[in-house]
Amino acid sequence: YLFDTAGQDTPYYKHYRMTNNWGQVLNAGLVVSCIAFKDVYPELSATFLNRAIADNSEFMSLSYAPDGIYPEGHMYWLYGTSYQIMMISALEHYSGSDSGLSECKGFDKSAWFEIFTSGNSGKAFNYSDSSVKIKQHPQLWYFADRFGWPEIVYNEEHEQNDNLGFLWIYYASKVDPKAINAPDR
Repeated sequence: YLFDTAGQDTPYYKHYRMTNNWGQVLNAGLVVSCIAFKDVYPELSATFLNRAIADNSEFMSLSYAPDGIYPEGHMYWLYGTSYQIMMISALEHYSGSDSGLSECKGFDKSAWFEIFTSGNSGKAFNYSDSSVKIKQHPQLWYFADRFGWPEIVYNEEHEQNDNLGFLWIYYASKVDPKAINAPDR
């Protein structure tokens, strides 16, 4: 177990409280697992689910606030935000609420951070150990739908090559292609 049933931490719990993108990845996996096993282990799933949401809320306040600038650079934004969106989507489909995660200060603006760090040269502004190569931004389809910003996907290719492609197909299907114009920000 990651946590014992009394709520006391085990040595593994520290990994779920990491303040880098791994905190997002691990907690998203935990949330999806809790939802999958809720019928088999209802009390344990509820305990882990609540704890993962609380830990993730803390991470988001450190990583996206106040203005969306992701501290690990663009490559890690792509990776960590993929799992953040998976967690938010799983919670919304499971309970009808994401427990306020999508409203975390700066989360919405982080999509623009990714756009503004991607240059016309095909390279991204780099700090930290991120790659400078610009990849597709399938996460932007979530932001286009969620926050009503179809222009944010203006430069996105419509063919996505991503390990979480099923999420992008879902959100891309919700964005009106006629509303996708060049950003004016």
